[in-house]
Parts: sequence; structure tokens; C-alpha cells
Amino acid sequence: MITAPERASILQLLGNGWLSQPTQAAAALSAHRTQTQQTLDAVAVVPPSDITLAATSAPLTFSVRNDLPWPVSLELIATPNDPRLIVQNTTPVEAGPSQSTRVQVPVQARVGSGESSLALQLRSTSSVEIGGTVPVHVTVRAEWESVGVAVMATLIAALIVVGIVRTVRKLRRRAASTPADEPGEGAPSNHTPSNDAPGDTSPKEEGTHA
Repeated sequence: MITAPERASILQLLGNGWLSQPTQAAAALSAHRTQTQQTLDAVAVVPPSDITLAATSAPLTFSVRNDLPWPVSLELIATPNDPRLIVQNTTPVEAGPSQSTRVQVPVQARVGSGESSLALQLRSTSSVEIGGTVPVHVTVRAEWESVGVAVMATLIAALIVVGIVRTVRKLRRRAASTPADEPGEGAPSNHTPSNDAPGDTSPKEEGTHA
């Protein structure tokens, strides 16, 4: 959609009709060069901020800007500056018209921590470079992943222990507050009944009267 009109414009500028009009030919060539540069600048990688990679592997997200009124098929080339990062070199991009498209590039770190960088370059599907190279600074903190897992495991274990302790204390308090069983109505009594009649306070006479 872009190359066909561009090819037609170039052929017009190469026509013999411009030989007798050198001034107009130079102006037309300058205008065409400016228009071509504007078209190329309409599609570019949005310069990202510094990235911190807090895992051994994760996708890095970048944005591709397309100011043209039609979609563009591209390839995003990512090149690390050292072997500490393993990066997917080529990622296809379908940039929508008049918008920014998010692109995810899988990255894997070979070391626990360190400083590295990537070079991002847009190319057409025919491997023609579009725009300049965009550098990206990457700080690798892969050990944070293991530290985070250890912290989470410690917190979960602590919560389990606290739950068990609270349950045991609750059971002990419940057992301590329960009263002892009282004897039932049919239980035998230790009280020995007296043979004395009620209200009889006089002493018993021993023996028989004469």
C-alpha cells in the first residue's frame, strides 16, 4: 500500500520531462524526499523507560506507533548487547492505523542479577530498516523471584502456625469453663438417717423400769 505509490512517484521524478525544467525538478525531488521521510517517521518504536526484569524469564512489552491511516505489517528486531539475556530476535507486528500497538518480546536471563541492554529495530517484511535503533536499558534482578517465593512460603507457614495455636487455646479455654458433672437424683447419699423421731430431744433410758 505504501511501496506502490512510492514507486510511481519515483518513476515520475525520473521522467525525461524534467530535463528541460531543472529548477522544478529539484523542487519536486526535495518535496518527494520530505514526504518520504515523513512517511517513514510515521511508524516507529516508542522509546521505553528503563526496565527491571525481576524474574528469570518474562515478556518485555514495547509500543510501536503508527500515524498512518492504514495498518502496517512490520517486524521488531531485538538484539541484546551481551549473552546474559536470551531474547526472541524477531517478533511480527501488525500495527493498526493511527494508534500504538503493544508488542511482547520473550526474554530469559542467564544470570541472577546484572545490567544489560537491548537494541530495538523496526523492519518491513522485506527486511528494510524503518527508523533508527532504539536502545533499552534492562536491569536484571532474577533473584527477587526466589526471594519473593521464600517470603510467601514463610508467611503462609506463620499463618498456619498461628491458626493452630489459636485453635488449641480456644479448646483449652472451653474445657476449663465446663462445670464438673453433678450427681443424679438416684445417686446414693452418704447421710445416715437417725432413729430418733423428729423433735425428740429427751435422752433414752437404759435398761427397764422395776
